Amino acid sequence: MLDKLSSLGIKFDDVAVLLVLLIQIGISVAYTYLPLSMRQNTLFNKVFYSGIGVFSSAFVFGWRPTLIIIPAILFQYIGAWFCKTPKGTMMTSLLSFAAVTLCHIYRYFTDYYGNSNSIINILMLQMPKIVYFFWHCHSLYRKADGGIVELPSIDDYFVYMFSFIGQMTGPAYNYDEHCRLINLQNQDGPNKKSKIFGRVGLAIGCLAFYAIGTAYSAVNYTISEKFEKSSIFVRIFFISISGYVLRSRYYTAWSISEIIGFQLNLKDSHKNYNEYLENINIY
Repeated sequence: MLDKLSSLGIKFDDVAVLLVLLIQIGISVAYTYLPLSMRQNTLFNKVFYSGIGVFSSAFVFGWRPTLIIIPAILFQYIGAWFCKTPKGTMMTSLLSFAAVTLCHIYRYFTDYYGNSNSIINILMLQMPKIVYFFWHCHSLYRKADGGIVELPSIDDYFVYMFSFIGQMTGPAYNYDEHCRLINLQNQDGPNKKSKIFGRVGLAIGCLAFYAIGTAYSAVNYTISEKFEKSSIFVRIFFISISGYVLRSRYYTAWSISEIIGFQLNLKDSHKNYNEYLENINIY
């Protein structure tokens, strides 16, 4: 397979994420046909969502980088113990962000065992979930008002962080939404099919735009001598078009990822956002 892709001038890294997302769509559809008793089993759901997530990461980035990601994410669970106050939660979130920034710097000195897909992509996508988790823990401390607080277990945290939904390209969702998903509390919405078909159409359109744009060398033209000699208006036009062409492959991935969320009834109710915003008032 890799030889065929190379003969077509396509790198495996360029299609790995797209291939994983398409496989995940098939898995999410197959999941909805499992017996209800199995889908209502919380333990099965935890293994299902996190297991697919870990294997997806290993497929795209390789096992060795994945085994680096897992302890790095698990280590940040310690931050939940320091989320008793808004300032503590804010500082913990900033420290986690600083750790990802250091990883960004580190990646310029390594090739991740020859894989051009940077593991920083997953770390960046998990930053919103880490912040969500910290503020969720703070809300538990706040509600307890000095009493005993039962924080989510580290295995629940692991399942939340490595759930395959939104793993590669988003969307990020808060811990409460994750719990409702795992416990099968969300039901099919009235517009579920229309939303799915809408994202399918958007993904196909973006992918077609990317294929046409690259086929006519809109991007390559911007690095040619003819482009350098053209007027400023022509340059602005082609740079703008090239930007849309390059971004359209990301739009494709984002649309496919949303299809998975719709299929498995991931819903973002925003019901806790006001509480989160109040908590952020650290003064």
